[in-house]
Amino acid sequence: MQHRGKVVKYPANDGSLTDQGVGPHYDAGFLTFLLQASPHPGLQVQNLSGEWIDASPMPGTFVVNIGKALEFATRGLARATSHRVLSPPVGSTPRYSVPFFQNISLHARLADEVLDFPTEILKLKESRGDISATDSVNFGEFDREPSGAVNLIGRVKSHPDVAERHYPELFKQYFPSGLPKQVSAY
Repeated sequence: MQHRGKVVKYPANDGSLTDQGVGPHYDAGFLTFLLQASPHPGLQVQNLSGEWIDASPMPGTFVVNIGKALEFATRGLARATSHRVLSPPVGSTPRYSVPFFQNISLHARLADEVLDFPTEILKLKESRGDISATDSVNFGEFDREPSGAVNLIGRVKSHPDVAERHYPELFKQYFPSGLPKQVSAY
């Protein structure tokens, strides 16, 4: 297993930044447990209509997020959550969060581990409707790549400026026209 926790600081906007703390994305693993450690709003989740909904901090609680690996292994019954984080506004203090990512072995091939469900359960998935378009990185490679490669590809897609510098061959594969216009991770 490749579990990982971290403390994240989102600096308050000083007027020179956009309000985007982290752009739209899915988590790659199974589950993420998130402690929103300060009272600042900022976490938003995307509903099936494509609307962004505030997930404001609630003292004494964790946000539990479904990742793309769990979605793939359950054939879409457990649906991954597209989410983003907005930076605190000008004049505010930093926002802190503590995510713990529950992942799987970097060598696991999820295509070999997809769960089987009765037809009536799979019909429930279909009755929910389709997901609208999203800008989130999709992690669609679980059907052909080991988990570790899928995670790296996701990082390349979500941070192309970093990938261009440190993984030039992968960068060229996913961005043949060069660096897309976006805010730099550096």
